[in-house]
Amino acid sequence: YDRNYHYKKYNLCKDKGITLINIFEDEWIHKNIIVKNRIKYIMGYSNKPKVYARKCEVKEISSKQKDLFLEKYHLQGKDNSSIKLGLIYENKIVSVMTFTKKRACLGNKNVDDKSYELCRFASSDNYIVIGAFSKLLTYFQRNYDYKEIVTYADLRWSNGNLYEKNGFKLDHISKPNYWYVHRNRGTKKYHRYQFRKSKLKSLFPYIYDNNLSESAIMEKANYYRIFDAGNLVFKLEK
Repeated sequence: YDRNYHYKKYNLCKDKGITLINIFEDEWIHKNIIVKNRIKYIMGYSNKPKVYARKCEVKEISSKQKDLFLEKYHLQGKDNSSIKLGLIYENKIVSVMTFTKKRACLGNKNVDDKSYELCRFASSDNYIVIGAFSKLLTYFQRNYDYKEIVTYADLRWSNGNLYEKNGFKLDHISKPNYWYVHRNRGTKKYHRYQFRKSKLKSLFPYIYDNNLSESAIMEKANYYRIFDAGNLVFKLEK
């Protein structure tokens, strides 16, 4: 499908008041429990016990704790964040929020040293954690010197309401992102950043042609592109 296929489909549904969820095949296969629990949460269909954030404590957690939690409860899994906050209830981590300095490699120009990206937010599927996002964000705001916080809401899943309720303002809608999938090697997605044209000559020396585009070279290497629906890009200024 063309680059804007899923974005157009999202807008057509939105105009009719329909909440559309797009699930990649590898998510359904490898992150099935996370996907199903997320659908249940969106539909308000859950009988899990409720935990209120006001009864929890925020702590800075280790990289290992963060990675284990995100691999278990977040579709994108672990990240390379520098700030790792955990919401603790009865000595157990029930929610995690991570931050890092804004990354120039993602197209951020003139990156300010006090500009942060909110990278991940996830909660345990053993509870419905009420107020977790707000409490973790407030802890960051009170304990770190920041100028702005940027975060992204994936239009395959989110309408961005959670961010708007917590003071973020919509900055813009990003173009659909893409991944590569090999035609004969299962469903694994490879982020486009791994296949920048500057890397393709060393990755595929026998088929590389400087006159061809990145996607054309990847096509010759038997990879095809899949697109998402884009992201809502939110900013929260101090």
